[in-house]
Amino acid sequence: MKSNKNNAIYQSIVKLIETSKQLDQDDIDSRLDLLYDCIADVSDQYFRSLLQSVKMDVNDIDILQIVQGISSSIPGIFLSIPFFSAFKHMFADRQLINSLNLTLGKEVCSGQKKILWLTDTLTDLNGVSMTLQTIARLAEEKNYSIHVLSSMGEGQAIQTLPQTTLNIPPLYTFPLPHYEDLKINVPSVLRMLKQVYEEDPDEIYISTPGPVGLMGLLIGRMLGVPVKGIYHTDFTMESEAIIAEPAVSNLIEQYCIWFHNQLDTLLVPTAEYVQLLKGRGYRYRHMELFRRGLRTEHFKPGLKAVDTAQRPARLLYAGRLSKDKNIDFLIQVFRKVRTMHPGVSLTIAGSGPYLSELQQSCRDLPDVNFLGRVEYDQLPKVYNEHDLFVFPSITETFGMVVLEAQACAIPALVSDVGGPKEIIVDGATGYSLPVDRIQPWVVKLDEMLHDLADGGVLCRQLGEAARKRVVNRFSWDSILDDMTRQDSDSLKPSPRQRQQASIKKLLKLASNMMVN
Repeated sequence: MKSNKNNAIYQSIVKLIETSKQLDQDDIDSRLDLLYDCIADVSDQYFRSLLQSVKMDVNDIDILQIVQGISSSIPGIFLSIPFFSAFKHMFADRQLINSLNLTLGKEVCSGQKKILWLTDTLTDLNGVSMTLQTIARLAEEKNYSIHVLSSMGEGQAIQTLPQTTLNIPPLYTFPLPHYEDLKINVPSVLRMLKQVYEEDPDEIYISTPGPVGLMGLLIGRMLGVPVKGIYHTDFTMESEAIIAEPAVSNLIEQYCIWFHNQLDTLLVPTAEYVQLLKGRGYRYRHMELFRRGLRTEHFKPGLKAVDTAQRPARLLYAGRLSKDKNIDFLIQVFRKVRTMHPGVSLTIAGSGPYLSELQQSCRDLPDVNFLGRVEYDQLPKVYNEHDLFVFPSITETFGMVVLEAQACAIPALVSDVGGPKEIIVDGATGYSLPVDRIQPWVVKLDEMLHDLADGGVLCRQLGEAARKRVVNRFSWDSILDDMTRQDSDSLKPSPRQRQQASIKKLLKLASNMMVN
């Protein structure tokens, strides 16, 4: 491994020398860019070697080799430090210039606030990815000053991503334990630093506490940019349901608390989760509610090909397939319901680590259909081919699929734990039911299936109310307008900037007096 690393470093230096010979001697900018890229390559080789050795040595429980691996990567760390210091000072100079212009009475552009949104997941099948792809598309279509940055390797980036998405190629990739189909990418430190600097954001948003999110937090702190985080996923509850190892869940919880408490603002999807996180040790005073949105022109009701009274009813579950989604509970409910309503079917749309096990457990249920992963453009069609949406997950901080179903005028039955129950209005657009007993679900489904067989008056009323509520409360346009609006406070210099501007002004006056 060491020889491979040294060879890669040698090749980077050779590339620097050969390419520099072809550049114009007076083209300083190109030479500096070339030098930066070369040093970034060399630094990446050291960090990649460290990550590879640590992974292998942790598996072998070789502490000595871990320490030696860290020691061998010290040159890469030292190569990076000067650039962090330089970018910090250059970024501060930008802020000082704006501050001086304000102090001297010059007009400062008060256009949209520039937001750089960081995520470790952008093309995977989950609510975070779908939300950020939607935001990126809207930013491109409607010229919002928002760019979404992630780290994607070959095979992960998709052609349909909009131009407002940015990618830092990973220097190292490893599978997420217990989610082997998900890959965690570690981006190049120096390349990400340069990208953030060039974007010159007014605010940084972070959607995930992985390597991209962690680097974004560190870079934001270094550059003095306000950093906001979104609490999309309750990793602690997910790990408890999937791994069932308290020590691992506790480690995840402690890291998540530390990470989210470093943010300037933590945006939480629901009021229930604000209180829940407060009780778990998260900083309460820096929490705010995060408004989630939907493209209601995309997710909308469609014409039913056949009246529900003329065919058996169809139930739908959509989302990631993993143990924490409580799908086994749903299958138990369905087994009872199908004996009362012959012909009723359940469609499961989505993929995940629990798919094969779930298919095996449903091998005696021919009326359970697995669609696999459904592309974004096809989702409304899937929703509109079904009559009721069933979602018993207890680990959701929000539940984007519930919002999508409601936008398509599909009544939803959700658990009384977590975010989905705040999306629906119990008894008006759907129902919130306990998940400690299957009988309440069976009784409510029995009632709604009888209604559908009689013409579906109740279900139609629930669906129409659901659609109306989503349109009125979950519009992305108003949410993104608020996000990117440049408030007057953000244009005012900080106390430190005002002090620096005053000193500059005094020095200028003193200089003029000496000249005169």
